[in-house]
Amino acid sequence: MPANEDIYIETIHLPGDEQISLHLTRHLPLRLVLGTVVIIHERPTVLLAVVRKRWMQVIREIERERSSTLDKTKRAYLEQEIARMRSYKFSVQGRGIEGVDALLMTHAEARASLPCCFTMYVLDEGIQLDSIEALAAYIEERGLLVLYHKDKGVQL
Repeated sequence: MPANEDIYIETIHLPGDEQISLHLTRHLPLRLVLGTVVIIHERPTVLLAVVRKRWMQVIREIERERSSTLDKTKRAYLEQEIARMRSYKFSVQGRGIEGVDALLMTHAEARASLPCCFTMYVLDEGIQLDSIEALAAYIEERGLLVLYHKDKGVQL
């Protein structure tokens, strides 16, 4: 598989784009804590809009949970989580990558200039195995490569 043997590979099969973006948005907060994230998609600008919308929904869910608790410790933790999630910067390749926590790009852009990252999500099913191996070389040791696949006709 990848040239970098010190990474983890996760393959996720979901029924469609909506489920994939939902899973991605729920998974991202856990991975952004560890370092830079690269997301490869056929249309990164569209995906950024979807992820941004879902990201704000997750923040609102945490805010609701914070407002419904009387436990001061839990409340403080949730306030930190909200602040952390609001601090992350997302960008599409070509719009300045300084200080970006999550970078969205096409496969062609990734081949041209891919930064090192701790987590990489590949949502472009057209990418061949040898290209995935080349991309995996940019993932830091003990990093994670997540390959998303759409299952046709499967309902969750």
